[in-house]
Amino acid sequence: VAFAVNRDAARAVAEAVAGYGGRLLHVSTDFVFDGGQEGGLDTPQAEVTHHPHILLITGDGVSASNLSLYGYERDTTPTLRRLAESALVADNAFPNADKTAGSLISMLGGQHPLRTRVMYLPDILLGAESYQHLPGILRAQGYYAIQYGAPYYVDAYSLNMLDSFDLANGRARPSSPLLTRLQKYLPGELAYFVYETANRAVDRLRHILFIKEMVNPVDAVLTPASKQTDAEKIAALLDSLDEFNQPMFIHLHLLMTHGPGFYPQNRVFSAGQVSKEQGQWNRDFYDDAILQLDAEIDQVVTALEEHDLLEDTLLIITSDHAMGFSQLQRVPLLMRFPGGEITGRMQENVQGLDIAPTILDYLGLPQPAWMSGRSLLAEAAGPRYIFGAGVGPLAINENGIWATDPQRSHPPFYQFGTINVFDCQVWYELDLVEHTVTSGEVSGYIEPCPEDEVLTSAEAYELMVGYLGENGFEVEALEP
Repeated sequence: VAFAVNRDAARAVAEAVAGYGGRLLHVSTDFVFDGGQEGGLDTPQAEVTHHPHILLITGDGVSASNLSLYGYERDTTPTLRRLAESALVADNAFPNADKTAGSLISMLGGQHPLRTRVMYLPDILLGAESYQHLPGILRAQGYYAIQYGAPYYVDAYSLNMLDSFDLANGRARPSSPLLTRLQKYLPGELAYFVYETANRAVDRLRHILFIKEMVNPVDAVLTPASKQTDAEKIAALLDSLDEFNQPMFIHLHLLMTHGPGFYPQNRVFSAGQVSKEQGQWNRDFYDDAILQLDAEIDQVVTALEEHDLLEDTLLIITSDHAMGFSQLQRVPLLMRFPGGEITGRMQENVQGLDIAPTILDYLGLPQPAWMSGRSLLAEAAGPRYIFGAGVGPLAINENGIWATDPQRSHPPFYQFGTINVFDCQVWYELDLVEHTVTSGEVSGYIEPCPEDEVLTSAEAYELMVGYLGENGFEVEALEP
């Protein structure tokens, strides 16, 4: 825990800690950084001259291989195919985590999950990293930020993304006298933990006394998609279009494609089948769920057109991970820039971490030093390796919610179960529990590289171990 009076002092403390092999976990937020703005170190202070609206739509668990946008034999994405004619499309895009929270936090924050240590419940952002994210940078440039997600798993407030969204899941971050008082005496992450624990205890007490029903957060992920509130999220977004009197940054997360069961309203590919008998990860029902997701996106795009907003909107469509919580498959990534001014197909490997740098590059803002990834608008610079991380064993906690298993979350790799690296179409995955390496090829990869030009198993292993070490993990336990 470090307290500093200005940015230079904070940097000096961070360098001193790093000199002893440690990592700065917390910087007191009781001071204002240079430029009169609270936030992470090296937050860009340049001014944006053009302020297009930015709409990030993330589907849950969408595999690129099941999209007609990428050549799938079933026409599951007619809307995306139409948008692709005036958009930049990445043919080989990959997530950086196998779970929603880890993937979306890395996407919005621009830092790898191995760096932030956020993958799944009960992980939250800590210290300076709580302020290092794209929404905060955009808000400093005059944007109003809204997140339509899901409790806990897609919720900036629950994940401690501070000074990020003005509204998240229908609520503004409350100004709490209790939290303010706690922050005077406790480090930021501990104050937040005590505050949230007290809130949840009060929620349970109200529930027990029949004062107010407590929402079960596990329902947001485990119940059938037809019971989710995608329609309500879209309705709220569309209702707000008339109020776009300042530049908007909106994150819309849709759960129709979340498995293992799928309950689409319109039955095309699963016609004649019984929903209750579909089993898990049924391809026909999954394709219908994607078709409905595409229709929901069409509803949003049509509304933007009707309000004369589409041509002044940077529209980004992607997914948190592939079907079955896989990060070893491709996910969609389509970017339609205002006026359709940047178009084409990209075959190089890209990742969720590249989204934030691309947005900043398009706006003319510098990429902060703490942000990983690179802009898709920049020229490719040689071979590129994409790193991902997988969560370790999960268990139902005392609150009836899926979380990382505390019995198995211990040094040296804590809640992480795997790390992987992509080189063109080949992936390697290191199991951090068994200390074994597996490999394979990405299904449907576009423009694969010659076999003699990709990493060997030994080379991939060294890269993965090195990446773990760069992010502060003790790798001595791993065998060469």
